[in-house]
Parts: sequence; C-alpha cells; structure tokens
Amino acid sequence: MIVRRDKSFEINSLFPNTDWYEEGNYVIDETKTENHELIEKIKRYSPFMELVIKDDKLVDIIPNEELKIEQDLLESLIPTPEEVFRAEIDLQIINILQEADLI
Repeated sequence: MIVRRDKSFEINSLFPNTDWYEEGNYVIDETKTENHELIEKIKRYSPFMELVIKDDKLVDIIPNEELKIEQDLLESLIPTPEEVFRAEIDLQIINILQEADLI
C-alpha cells in the first residue's frame, strides 16, 4: 500500500511493499501482520486524517471524524441519478399540464 502526501492511498497486489510509482510515497508493507490495523484505519479514514510521520516513515494516522462527517453529510445532499431522473419526469409532466391549461 502506498499513501500519498495528499492522504489518498492505493493498493497494488503486485507490489504490496514498494512505492511502485517511485514518487516518494509512504509505503505500508501489506505482507506484515503488524501493519494490518494501520492499513484498515487508512482505508476507513482516508483522506480525512493526519499522517503521523517518524524518520520519514508513516507510523500512524489521526482520524479527523469531523471532516469525515461533514463530507458524508455533503454527499448525502447530492441527489442520486434516480432522483434526478424522477425530478426531470415530474417537470415534464408539470409542463405538459400547464400547456394544456390543466393546472
């Protein structure tokens, strides 16, 4: 697993313990069981976390629950494609009824 400085991450099963981009990303060795807890935290909180760096290695993260909740709330306000489709149909029906002077 690599973790970028922007707090995003990628997993590549062909390279579980190297920075395959060679961009200076942080590497978490997926083959070591002692890293599994950190990997799960990164998956859960990325990018809403602070990176804890020691000796230029990522050793932990500090989750930012407030930002995550805020983002989840914002995403919940965005209509789904189905909701948009239904709203468009409703508008078409209203326009047809108005043109026919039925409303």
